[in-house]
Amino acid sequence: DSISAAIGYAFFLEICRFTFELASLPGKSLQSVSSAEPYARPQFLPVVHCQAHEFAYRLQTRWWFERCIDDSGEAYLLFADAPAAATLLGQPADSATAPLLALVDHNAMEPSQASLQSNVVAVLDHHSPLPEGRLSASTAFAVDNPGPSVGSCCTLVSLLFHELSAVTANLVVPPSGMHSLLLGAVAV
Repeated sequence: DSISAAIGYAFFLEICRFTFELASLPGKSLQSVSSAEPYARPQFLPVVHCQAHEFAYRLQTRWWFERCIDDSGEAYLLFADAPAAATLLGQPADSATAPLLALVDHNAMEPSQASLQSNVVAVLDHHSPLPEGRLSASTAFAVDNPGPSVGSCCTLVSLLFHELSAVTANLVVPPSGMHSLLLGAVAV
């Protein structure tokens, strides 16, 4: 559930960002965007809170990824032990290039990463937030969204996609593989 929800939420945020930026560029359409343009590059990445070698033991997750995206998923994931993740997460919280973090299916930072708590701008979880996970009122961009009482965080991500489709009059609809990925986590 955590990995699929993190992928889905990152994809959701990326769709929102890209759609907003595209709408603000006169004369641009989805078909005219080059992947080399800065706004076309992903800015929201799912960081998986496990080491890359541990993913081999997550057989259900790998099997489901192969069914949904014809791949075991490793190429789409940024593992906690990846050099890029270490570089991103190792930056001082007050640095201009420090990453902003959304906790997905977790309601507080791990004690070993407590120094990153000030980087957390969103919490998307289906459990009640822990007091130490609550965001500071001084954080301007903070979103504390524990969601409704549901059994899976993937359900919350699916609800966000549903709301986005409704707001955009179905102009922005995620690919069917994303729905399958989220549904699988709920079913398994």
